[in-house]
Amino acid sequence: MTEPENLVALKSTKAQLEVGLIYLKRRHSELERQLSLVQSRRGEPRIHPDALLQLQRTVQDHAIQIERRKREIQEIEERIQITQMQSERNGLEYLSAEHASVTAEISEAREQILEMLKQLAGPLRRYEALVEKKNHLVREIVDRTGRDQAYTNYIESALLRQSEYVDDVKYSMEALRRQRVVA
Repeated sequence: MTEPENLVALKSTKAQLEVGLIYLKRRHSELERQLSLVQSRRGEPRIHPDALLQLQRTVQDHAIQIERRKREIQEIEERIQITQMQSERNGLEYLSAEHASVTAEISEAREQILEMLKQLAGPLRRYEALVEKKNHLVREIVDRTGRDQAYTNYIESALLRQSEYVDDVKYSMEALRRQRVVA
C-alpha cells in the first residue's frame, strides 16, 4: 500500500471508529438512564438483583469499550500525523533533490553557453576587423572615383540579413539581451 493510500485507509478507519464511538456513547447514556431509573425506584417493585447486576455490568462494559475506542482513535490519529509528516518530509526531500538536479543542469547549460560564446568571440573579432577594413576600402574607392557605395557597403557588411533572422537566431539574440551579468 502506498503512503497516500495508507493515509486514506487510516483516515477511513478513524472515521469508522468515530462513528462507532458515537453509537457506544449513545447506548451508554441510554443504559445509564435505565440504571438510574431502576435505582431511583426505591419502594416500587424492584427488578431482580441479577438483572440489576447485569445492567450495571453492561453499563460498565460500555464505559470500558468507550475508553478503548477513544485510545484506538488516538493511536490512529497519531499514525495519521506520523504518516503525514513522513509524506511531507519525503515530498520536501523530493523537491530538494529535484532542485539540486535542476541547479546542476543549469550549471551545465551555462557552461556550454559560455564555451560557445567564447568560441564565438574569435569569429566576431575577425568579422569586425574585416568590416572595418572593407569600410576603409570603400572610403578609398569613393575618394578616387566619387561613386557613393554606402548602401551597398551597408548591405554587404551586415552580420544578419532578414532571411537569416530565423526563429532560433532571433531567440538567441533576445535571450542574450535579457541576460544580466551578476557578481
